[in-house]
Amino acid sequence: MGGDDFGDLGIGGLTISNSVPFHVVDFSHIVGSTPHRISIVDITAGPHHVIVLLHAGNKQYITGWGTARHGQLGPLLAPSGRALSFSPSPIAIDLPVDLQLDPVLAVRAGNQHSLFLHASGRVSALGSDAKSQLRGLGTAKDVRAIDCSWNSSYLQTPTGLFSAGANARGQLGREDASLEIPLGVVNVPENAEVLNFVCGSEHVLSVLKSDRGTEVWGWGWNEHGNLGTGRSDDIKVPVKVLPPASPEPREEMGHPVGAWAGCGTSWIAISHRGLP
Repeated sequence: MGGDDFGDLGIGGLTISNSVPFHVVDFSHIVGSTPHRISIVDITAGPHHVIVLLHAGNKQYITGWGTARHGQLGPLLAPSGRALSFSPSPIAIDLPVDLQLDPVLAVRAGNQHSLFLHASGRVSALGSDAKSQLRGLGTAKDVRAIDCSWNSSYLQTPTGLFSAGANARGQLGREDASLEIPLGVVNVPENAEVLNFVCGSEHVLSVLKSDRGTEVWGWGWNEHGNLGTGRSDDIKVPVKVLPPASPEPREEMGHPVGAWAGCGTSWIAISHRGLP
C-alpha cells in the first residue's frame, strides 16, 4: 500500500488506483512455478527499497525491489548492459555466500545500503559506503542482531553494540566527533547487557539490563523530541530515556520491555506488575 514513485510497491509499475485497497506482490518468477508453500521469513523497508527473505521448499531466496542506484539490491542492469536506477518488480539478490551452507537469518535496509545477517554470525552488505556505513562490517564475528538507520549500520555481538557510518547527528553513540566513522563500539553504560536495540531514521533506542534493572537508553537525532529528553538537541552519546529521573518508585512506574523507532518518532512498551 502507498506510493510507488521508485517501484516501492514491487508491483511492476502498474497504474495506482484509489479504488484498490492494496496490491499483491508476486514472487513466482523468483521461486519458480512449482506449487509449494512460500514462507516470508523476514522483510525490511528503507525509504525507497524493500528486501524480503523467502523460503520455498527446502531453499532460501533473497529478493528485493525499489531503488538500486547505489547497489543496495546488487548489480541491476538492463539487457543492453545499462545500469538501472530502480526495479519496479522483485529481483533475485545474489550474495557472495552459499546460502545453503550459511543461510541468512535477517535482512535490514538503510537509505542506500542493505545488511544481511548469516547463521554463522557474519554480516554481508550491499550498497553505498559513502558515509562509511559498510566500513569494517566484514570483520565482525558472532553477530546476533543487525539494524540500519538511513546512513549508518549497527551490529550486536556478545561483546557489545557496534556502529558505523554517518555521525553528524551523534547517531553512532560514540564520543568520536567525526562525521563518518568505521565500525566501533557504542558507548553504552559499562556492565549493562544489551537486550535489544532499534533504529529510527537517524536515532537509536536500546533496552539495557544491569543491576539497576531494565532501562531504555537512546542517542542520535532528536529534533522532534523523539529521545524524550525534554529538549530537541541531538544526543551524541547514549542517555537514559526510561525510567526518567523521578522520586517515584521504579515498581510503580513499570518496567520497559520493548522499544520501536520510526522517522523522528519512538515507542516504548511498559510492563506493570500485577497486570496481564
